[in-house]
Amino acid sequence: MKKMIATSVLAMVLPFSVGAKTVSFEGDLCERERSWLSNSPDEEALESFAKNYHFVLIKGYLNSLYGGKDLSTYFLTTENRLQNLTRRNQVSNLNVKSKMSIRMNAKKLCKKIETISKKKHVKDKKLVLVGHSMGGGVLMALPLYCKELIQERVAALVPVNAVINGTPAADALFVEKDKKKLEDYKKNLSKKEYREATISESLLSLAASKTEEGVKSLSVTQSNQRLKEIRQKGVADLLRRKTFFVTSSEDSDKSNMFFAVRATGKFLDRVHRLQNDGLVPKRNQSNDELGRILLHVEGADHLDLVVGVPFVNKTCRDGFVDELLRELKAAGLH
Repeated sequence: MKKMIATSVLAMVLPFSVGAKTVSFEGDLCERERSWLSNSPDEEALESFAKNYHFVLIKGYLNSLYGGKDLSTYFLTTENRLQNLTRRNQVSNLNVKSKMSIRMNAKKLCKKIETISKKKHVKDKKLVLVGHSMGGGVLMALPLYCKELIQERVAALVPVNAVINGTPAADALFVEKDKKKLEDYKKNLSKKEYREATISESLLSLAASKTEEGVKSLSVTQSNQRLKEIRQKGVADLLRRKTFFVTSSEDSDKSNMFFAVRATGKFLDRVHRLQNDGLVPKRNQSNDELGRILLHVEGADHLDLVVGVPFVNKTCRDGFVDELLRELKAAGLH
């Protein structure tokens, strides 16, 4: 009886239907995109929908590499596709600071998003904020620091492969019981897998040593603390109305990811028994209390949807952007 009442209440507060659409990265998204013509009715419908919004793309952890320069392939195809559809300068890019916690990043990005919202070519449009990985975690923290801005100017928050409930991969670098799980796991690996796991751990530890506050904020421990604060400050309902999660998962044995990240996916799979995208468990990429899963993509790892060599899988990533817009439109975004 209690479950039925809870379900009825949830249905009343959620302005959309519950249930995520699942597509395949190498199948649905690629093949469908290849079959479209630039002047197809679907293309025109997407243009008509997209031109109503200004899109803000928020990059994730370690977005700046190679001596501090921006990782040029991050959101590259996403931005190009959105620019083509809006046919105007209606896409902005923002970086999170890897050295800073999710909370501190949210405080700073509130000011930047407000500045964007006041620009002449943006002020008459609603914003769609798309955040990847750590950037998606930052999206969830924004209402803690700029609730009115999110309420009045933002049409949708779209976390992609986001660390909503944290990732045990981060806890394994700082929390003793999780560090022990990693060490025990490595004892039973083959030589090749042990080498990959050891190099992966070393690279992640090196990154963590230079960006400690940022990495710790990706942990399950700190994510739970943020979720508690979201409830206490009364912004969960606002997030629930605005948030559309995009999740993905990939078989760690089939992943084409950089081997160090592939090793992390195997750790999450074998030790924690969690389906994951190589860095974040699938179930931790969303939270029913704070929004709905708009789209789940099978066969896509943590980087496939928004990061990659410019012309490798570009068709798939264009297909992802189009599918995302199609589902937002179907959800009644306004």
